[in-house]
Amino acid sequence: MAQVELGQLYQDGKLVSKDLPEAYKWLSLPADGSVFDFPSNLAKTYKSQLLLKMSSAEIAEGNRRLAAYANNPGNDTALPEPAFVAHIKLNGISGAPPRALAIINGKTVAAGKSATIKVDARAVTIQCLAIKASAATITVEGVEGARELRLP
Repeated sequence: MAQVELGQLYQDGKLVSKDLPEAYKWLSLPADGSVFDFPSNLAKTYKSQLLLKMSSAEIAEGNRRLAAYANNPGNDTALPEPAFVAHIKLNGISGAPPRALAIINGKTVAAGKSATIKVDARAVTIQCLAIKASAATITVEGVEGARELRLP
């Protein structure tokens, strides 16, 4: 349904610049559904109305954009690391292995344990994987991969 709405926004020039080939692309994506699929039927209706307003060059451009999008829907592109991750800091390490504790953004956490910390006024859950003499390895919920935090 979101694809239909996005197509309408591009068709009408609301919140975005009017772009008929882009509207065509977004309305073509859900238009391949079954006859009992409401978003598909709605997309077909809007696409039919849109085609009456488009030149053959605009339709060709819409088909080109649709093919480019369908061949690369973006799932092979790595997402950038969220900005808040850079604000997760190791404030200190207390104790000695195997009972060492890491102080991360003011919260004390042991290796193998999870904690919810404050980062830029948001609650973020981390898991401490390991603690060394001057570093701690953590994972951040919702962010891929482990990160090593070092003492300043």
